[in-house]
Amino acid sequence: MPNESSLSGDPLSPDDLRRSHIPDLVEPATTPGTTPPAPSDWPTTDEVLPSDNELAVAKPDLPRRYDLKKLLGTGGMGDVWLGRDRRLRRRVAVKVVQERWAGDAHVLRRFVDEAQLTSQLQHPSIPPLYEMGELPDGRPYFCMKVVRGRTLAALLGKRAGSDDDLPRFLAVFGQVCQAVAYAHNKGVIHRDLKPANVMVGAFGEVQVMDWGLAKVLKNIPQPAETEKPAASVVETDQTEQLDQLTQAGAVLGTYAYMPPEQARGEVAHLDRRADVFGLGALLCEVLSGRPPYVGTREEVKIHAQLGHLQPALERLAACNADGDLTALAGACLAARAVDRPADAVAVAAAVAAYQAAVQERLRAAEIESAAAAARAEEAKETVAAAAREEEAKATATAERRVRRLSTALAAALFLGVAATGYFLVQSWQATVNAEVAHRNAEVEREKAEELAGRETQARQEAENQKGRAEGAERRAKEARAEAEEQRELTALLRYSNQIALVQREWEVGNVAAAWQHLESTRPDFRGWEYRYAHTLLNRNQKTFRGHTGGVESVCFSPDGKRLASASADTTVRLWDARTGREALALKGHTKVVRSVAFSPDGTRLASASGDGTVRVWDAATGQEVLTLRGHTGSFYSVCFSPDGKRLASASFDKTVKVWDAAKGQEAPTFKGHKGEV
Repeated sequence: MPNESSLSGDPLSPDDLRRSHIPDLVEPATTPGTTPPAPSDWPTTDEVLPSDNELAVAKPDLPRRYDLKKLLGTGGMGDVWLGRDRRLRRRVAVKVVQERWAGDAHVLRRFVDEAQLTSQLQHPSIPPLYEMGELPDGRPYFCMKVVRGRTLAALLGKRAGSDDDLPRFLAVFGQVCQAVAYAHNKGVIHRDLKPANVMVGAFGEVQVMDWGLAKVLKNIPQPAETEKPAASVVETDQTEQLDQLTQAGAVLGTYAYMPPEQARGEVAHLDRRADVFGLGALLCEVLSGRPPYVGTREEVKIHAQLGHLQPALERLAACNADGDLTALAGACLAARAVDRPADAVAVAAAVAAYQAAVQERLRAAEIESAAAAARAEEAKETVAAAAREEEAKATATAERRVRRLSTALAAALFLGVAATGYFLVQSWQATVNAEVAHRNAEVEREKAEELAGRETQARQEAENQKGRAEGAERRAKEARAEAEEQRELTALLRYSNQIALVQREWEVGNVAAAWQHLESTRPDFRGWEYRYAHTLLNRNQKTFRGHTGGVESVCFSPDGKRLASASADTTVRLWDARTGREALALKGHTKVVRSVAFSPDGTRLASASGDGTVRVWDAATGQEVLTLRGHTGSFYSVCFSPDGKRLASASFDKTVKVWDAAKGQEAPTFKGHKGEV
């Protein structure tokens, strides 16, 4: 069975994925300002589709009931065709296993498992599966509903701002929560929730797509408290073998939307709360315009594995969304699974409660607006009544003045025309003077009010400038803090990669390279992992005990499986290099053995001793094959030629001798040294 896992939870490369027969498991990271690609197995019908010739894929031999029109897309293990069901006269999407996997039992099991699982998820927001069958060559296929619309990723990418058309996107998110809650109730988790896997139709219908990575949970209790675990209500052929299909360390999904436990390949720990994180990631992008993790592919991967969610929480806090929504997103994005809501049912309930509260607030606002309008109308009527009353009073006063004036005029006429005229002129002049004084006072008052307004405006402008300066200084300080945080994060990521390189070099035996990576780490980051690696590189691998005298020389066999040692106790010993156990003890020398060497093929062993001999031994049995004598002093060292046909020996007699390794005959003697060799 192909192995789906990779070392230490690292993502598989595209070639590895194809070799593992798993389609589109790990997608590239999402970078700021870009929209994630739609799933390759299920493209939208609104997109420009490639022609059959462009993809060069032969049409499968389906039953005559289906008329295939166009290849919609091709994935890692399946091709998706747009077709027509002649019997029911409707368009269908037909997914077929590719010809190259026709004989691969692992791929065929996964394909059938996906079809069986999807067919049992009967919900308005999950595309229905109509039929599953088998081609003449044994490849399975299944037919599904053709989903029309655009991906949520495409719709989010067209927004002018993160708060643009927010109620509509919250409604879409609520429907996604309901679909996932239904799946959770059936014991199924999606494991790849992201905007590219959500389709939105022209009339608001929502479809949660791509259940190819879904997993059936085994013997996991329902969210409500029960006395004993309830088995999953969804069954497939592989329900009892899921642990074999998804091995520990496998990373399935998209890092930018993935919970930490999934990014680290902790398959056994994945439950409904992994999807809760995915829902939080969707809500995070709806509210803030970005997924939880952003950056390069490697940065997003490390962020996901470390659960580095602080930047996402800060973006949520800075957006203009309601605090209840940002709090829900933050709870779903908790780094530890135990801190998240239990399942999608709880998330859907929270979204529904928020939407109900919004509607209630809108109704209350409408009622308050109507009451305020009524109060304003009542106040207007009161003011109008008061104005009418004042007008009536003014009219009565004017009438009284007219009557008094008439009386005064009559008296004046009676006293005399001259006197009356004089007083009328004086009265008119006084009235004119009073009117002029009143107008002058009004002009002065208006000038004073204008001057006061200018002073107030000047003070307000000064306050605004001060506020702008303080805001600019605050933003600069925040930018410096963010830049410093990014530098520290980059340094931490580099330290993490260096520790990983130390482990990798140690595993392949490159101790020098491992030391170089370890010592180049930043000192203030060094923790237990540094101390562990340091101990690992310093510790003794094996200790071989058995000699009763000092060890003069050691060497490995050419295959590295054995170790030979020469000792002052006159013996040569052979050891198992892996276990440290003694295999043979070669005895025959009468004095200290100073040198030992394996032949290039590892079948013979030569030893040089202070007793004036070189002895050649059978490395398998320990039997002595040759004894070489000829030096006038004790031997110091010995070695084989690269072809194993000759031996060279060095001695205290200041000479080097060459011997026939098979017959023991002495060849040339090299002289010239002025001291022992």
